[in-house]
This record gives sequence, C-alpha cells and structure tokens, in this order.
Amino acid sequence: MKLLFMHLSDLHLSKNDDINEDAIAGIAQTLSSQNIGSINHVLVLVTGDIANAGKKNEYNAFHSFKELLFSALAENLPHDATLHMYIVPGNHDIHYDYFSNPDDRQYHETFLKNQNNYTLLDTDREVVSRLEFIRFSHKVNSLTPAAQLFARYAIALDGFSLEINLLNTTFCSLMHENDQGLHYLPSDVIKKLESPSGAMMAITLLHHSHQWFHDSCKRDLERALKERILLSSVGMNTLR
Repeated sequence: MKLLFMHLSDLHLSKNDDINEDAIAGIAQTLSSQNIGSINHVLVLVTGDIANAGKKNEYNAFHSFKELLFSALAENLPHDATLHMYIVPGNHDIHYDYFSNPDDRQYHETFLKNQNNYTLLDTDREVVSRLEFIRFSHKVNSLTPAAQLFARYAIALDGFSLEINLLNTTFCSLMHENDQGLHYLPSDVIKKLESPSGAMMAITLLHHSHQWFHDSCKRDLERALKERILLSSVGMNTLR
C-alpha cells in the first residue's frame, strides 16, 4: 500500500478567480502514477486560512477548488485510489465584522482571566464569527458545531490504522496584530488529544503552533503534541 499526504495551507481564497487551475493540473501531473508510481490513498490535509475573511462566498470558492483538485487527481491516479480531505480553521477563517474591533485584545484577555468558563464558546462572538466555516465544514472532514475545538477521525486503510486529530487553534485569534500568548485550549481538549486510540500512526492538524498559546495551557499542549506528528500552517514538524 502507498499512502500519500498532501499538505495545503494559507490559500486565502476570496473568489473563484483566485483559483489557479494550471497549478492544480501541475500538482496532479506531478503525482501521476508515471511519475511516482501507483498510489492507493491520498489524504489532503489543510491547515487553515482557507478563506480570506471567513465569508460564505470564500468557502464557495474553496469548494470549487476542492472539486477541481479531486477531479484532477482522479484523472492521474489509479481508478481505485481513494481521496480524503481534512481541514482546520486559521485566523483568516474568522468573520471579524462580528467584533467591534478586530484587534480587540482586551476582549480576549478578559476571557483568559475567566478561562474556566469556556462554555462561552456556545454563544459568544468567537463562535458566531466562525459560522461560515462551521457550515462549510459539514462538506468535508472537519470540526462541527458539536465539536468546535477538537475532533478525531479514525481511519483504516488496507490494514493500516491512522488517527487524524483536528485542533481549532483560532480561539483568541487576532487578524491585525501580534496575538502570541492569547490562543487558548481548555484542559479537557488537551486531555482528549493525549488519549490513546490504538492507531499505528497519529497526525495532528493545527494552524497556530503551541508557541502562540497562553501560558496557562501552552506547556500542557506542547507535551500532548510531542507524542504526535504535528502538521501546522508552517509545515510538518516533529516536536523534540
């Protein structure tokens, strides 16, 4: 069995005209059987900033991009090859019109002072500003309204077991100023990430690395990630 991982990030799509069909065709041709041999399964892993400003038309553009990509790959791969996509959001997947100020650092710092009350995720601006991403996420393997911060997918491919962990690292994101030290994940989410699944391989997708997190959870998150392959917006890294 040959399993291919394709890492995409920071597409920043605003409209269909942003899609480069020549680039898609080039990617598919590069991955053709005549170039790299027969491939059984392709996992496309998208680590955020899919859209440019978290708006519906931008996700429509990404849907068009996905359809074009999968169609081009299917034409160049064996007919029985499978295609899978997993996505997490980035800070550009937030619709900042729901915030009085996209640099509202005080809003986020106030939340962090009351971080144990993270049930606010169900009602406050952090969720409302991501509605278009959440609505789109039902079309691919991603986070959902019921699992806004963490989701795990277990995959069995020809006897090989794999877990894909998805983290929403955009909570307390700011678009227009340095937000290092503001990102936050509650302890129960980190414990879910740490919990074993029995899979032969684990991959975690996230947009922001652990260095961007608040001191109250940064060390625990780093520890949880050390035992897993980390795929972030800056590339694939194994934490050491």
